Amino acid sequence: MKNLLELTHGFWTTRNDKVHERAANGLLLAEAAALEIRIREVYALGIDGLAAFDHWYIEKGLENILQLPGYDQLTWLDGILETRHEYSEHMDHDTEQMRATMMDFLIP
Repeated sequence: MKNLLELTHGFWTTRNDKVHERAANGLLLAEAAALEIRIREVYALGIDGLAAFDHWYIEKGLENILQLPGYDQLTWLDGILETRHEYSEHMDHDTEQMRATMMDFLIP
């Protein structure tokens, strides 16, 4: 019985070590891996969908972003996603305005 208890406890502590182990950026390993994948996906889009003054998000360099602490990586990701969203909404609004102007011009 004692051996079974020691074996079970060994499995449990090994499991806990893996589940709660942290990456160099301070996040849990699973969180850090998922965040890195998402950062690489977003970074791969390049400057598409960014205003010229927001290109610094990409110019910072992927490796520099991945070296940031976890919280700063999350901040970078949230920032670039929000910036792309705002730019897209702005472009949609401008496109609609141009369409309306052209319609007014063509159909007085």
